[in-house]
Amino acid sequence: CPHCRRALDGLSSEAAGLLKALLHDLAREGLLPPSSTSEEVSEVFRRRPCMDENRIIGDNRRVVAYSDADRDADCPREIELAKEWVEPDRLWEELRELDPESLHRRVRRRPHRYCGIELAKRLLDSAWEARADPMAAEELSRAALEVLDHTEADIGDQPRLQDAIARAWANIANAHRIRHQMAEAERAFEKAEEHLAQGSRDPRKRAPVLSMKGVMLSRQHRFEEAQKHYDQAAAIHHWAGNLEGEVMCRISKANAYEVAGDLDQAIATLEEAERLVPDGVEVEPYLMICLQQNRALCLVQADRIGEAQRLLPEVRKFVERDGMRHNRFRLQLLEARVARKMGDTVKAEELLRQVREHFLEEDLGYDAALASLHLAALLLDEGRTSETRDLAQEMLHVFNRLDIQREAFAALILFQKAALKEEATVAMVRDIVSFLERSSTNPALRYETPS
Repeated sequence: CPHCRRALDGLSSEAAGLLKALLHDLAREGLLPPSSTSEEVSEVFRRRPCMDENRIIGDNRRVVAYSDADRDADCPREIELAKEWVEPDRLWEELRELDPESLHRRVRRRPHRYCGIELAKRLLDSAWEARADPMAAEELSRAALEVLDHTEADIGDQPRLQDAIARAWANIANAHRIRHQMAEAERAFEKAEEHLAQGSRDPRKRAPVLSMKGVMLSRQHRFEEAQKHYDQAAAIHHWAGNLEGEVMCRISKANAYEVAGDLDQAIATLEEAERLVPDGVEVEPYLMICLQQNRALCLVQADRIGEAQRLLPEVRKFVERDGMRHNRFRLQLLEARVARKMGDTVKAEELLRQVREHFLEEDLGYDAALASLHLAALLLDEGRTSETRDLAQEMLHVFNRLDIQREAFAALILFQKAALKEEATVAMVRDIVSFLERSSTNPALRYETPS
């Protein structure tokens, strides 16, 4: 009746919005006169009991839509509700051009518009593409969690919902791992595994989580556990015919050998991974960047500089194709290390300064510290002690605000004190670089001053 309709118009809950949209739709189709009584409304629903079930609860389709005037979440105007099927592609188009932080904020402010498993999958795909930028990957993954949290799924869709939540938490865990926040990474992986247990139990959903957790375990020097995770994930990928997944497991396994100090085995494993890719088969550029760049880094550490230098054009080709800014800077760090080993200190210094500034801007503490120390070693090698002192003085202020674990920070302080007194040596810097690289994978490691 008109009285009830006026009362309904004064309600702003989602349930009220759904009911108003249904009534509007029925009236538009001529099934319900504008001044219908409650008995007449009930009779329509009795005749067609399932007519709107899929529209209300169906996967990624919402009855509630907002007027253009309400696109700004801060707009105080009353929301205009209209019957509309909002497909995930359309919702994704509204979000895809936003930066990750703005996107997350939009999703958080409009929870009843941005929902659905398929929309969350698009966000998670985008997070995976941005995984080289851990801050962006985490923002996109948390936006996906917001979407999933407001997604109404029936019993049949619950496994898919849980799989998607698990994937989001695994992405978040991986972002923490990249930033060397191992305690947070472990907690996020625990949440991912809890949701996987409630999901579809499809092995293909579990394999990426196994791989990412394996990386964390190897960084913690838990090599036996890490290898089990890589082997399980590789077996699943091979069974599923997922070439890229199997290659990535080999890359991760090689990285574990590198962390353990077995460079020859690491290089051999990467060469095996490369042979898995048939000639002429196009794979994801990021995969080839990981493969070739990791191989080049191992060759540099093994003092096989000529081989590393010959790999650089191949790495650069894939970095340019991928287009990710972080990959470009990591390539520059590799080029700087090769240039210094080849005696081109001018090029090495220029690249190290660029890379260092980038890592500082992104608050990537360990990467910035390592770039700074490589630069300090170069300056000391050339007898530029006053410039080393200036660099150390700047580091004292900068690294105090970055996320670096206690022992690593103490090692940096020792270098800074020595540099300020012009007593720092290349050997000291190399020792601290070695410690930082080891402590990033083993936070419990303690720094001992060489005798």
